[in-house]
This record gives sequence, structure tokens and C-alpha cells, in this order.
Amino acid sequence: MASELGKIAASNSMRAEIERLIQTLGKLSQDAKPEVRQAAVEALGMIKSDKVLPFLQRALNGAVGDVRKSANASIRKLNLGYGFKPKEQIKQTEVKKPKR
Repeated sequence: MASELGKIAASNSMRAEIERLIQTLGKLSQDAKPEVRQAAVEALGMIKSDKVLPFLQRALNGAVGDVRKSANASIRKLNLGYGFKPKEQIKQTEVKKPKR
């Protein structure tokens, strides 16, 4: 159900409906069952809105690894500049020593 709500919100431009879907998915992202939380987090990642970030950030701090991974992937999918990149994608930067 959560993933279907995410698909609806991703394809729907009705603002009030999306607001309600974000709130519903946000509540589901805090459900007692990890599989429900994970599905809700993945669905939130389909919604291109910064209003989903608080729910995704909260999921990043959860105890279940799969939920945290889904939250991180959802944040990266939003392309808002948040989320962790896998090590192989992180560019090494040159550190310059200060002049004395």
C-alpha cells in the first residue's frame, strides 16, 4: 500500500492530496513493523518534495539496517544534495597545507 501511495503522489500534481499522502506515509514510516517502515520510506522517496525529508532523516536514525538503507537511497533519489554516497563515488580532494 505504501509504495502505491508513493506512485500516486509522484504522478499527481494536486498539492493538497500530496500533503495528505506525505503525512500518511510519514506515519507509516514510524510503524512498529520494519517492513512497513521500509515501504513507507521508499514511497516517500518517490515524492519530489523537501517535506518528506524529516521523515526520511528520522528513518536514517532507526535501528533496522534495511530501513536506514532505504532512507538513505530515498534521500539521494530526491537529488537535494543530502545522503551518503558509496565510497567508490566519493572524490578524493587535495588538501593544501597552509603557508607559514
